[in-house]
Amino acid sequence: MAASTRIGRGTVIRGSVRGDGDVEIDGRVEGVLAVDGDLSITHSARIKAQEDVTGARVTVAGAVAGSIRGSSAIVLEDGARVVGDLSAPSIGIRPGGLLRGHVSTGDSAPPRAVARPRVADRREPAAAPRETSSRASAKAAPPTKVAPPPPPPARVPATTRAQDVAPKPRSRGAAPAPVMPALKKGQKGQLKKRNG
Repeated sequence: MAASTRIGRGTVIRGSVRGDGDVEIDGRVEGVLAVDGDLSITHSARIKAQEDVTGARVTVAGAVAGSIRGSSAIVLEDGARVVGDLSAPSIGIRPGGLLRGHVSTGDSAPPRAVARPRVADRREPAAAPRETSSRASAKAAPPTKVAPPPPPPARVPATTRAQDVAPKPRSRGAAPAPVMPALKKGQKGQLKKRNG
């Protein structure tokens, strides 16, 4: 039976941690972490892996920056924070466990980057077939067509009526401008007769 090893809180290891038995980590490990037994990463643990973190059954409750591979299972507990990919036959993420990466179950290889289809820009015309001769590289690419600018908006005729003119903003301390009411047709003559 393999022995169990514990890396205590406050311990910082920069390098490789390898072993045959079970390992429980409460401190910090920066480097390689690979064990054949069960691996337990507690709430206070911080792992910054240079390679995949490996173990038989990997239980994470702390923070891991790197991918994790488990030969039997991976469990992310409440409070776990993993930035990397998970690969194991069985994977469990409990409520409160956070993962930023891909999940791969079964005997499949870790996920690879998937090429996304290229989307052509709608403003560019379709590209002409390329020449395969050595002269093709010496030729300059044809200029792309630029869409004409949109037409200017329609102009609104200016109004001269006093009701349609917005009041000008006044400065501090200045008296407001007097507002003159608009007179209807014929009222000007009636006012002259009254005052006259």
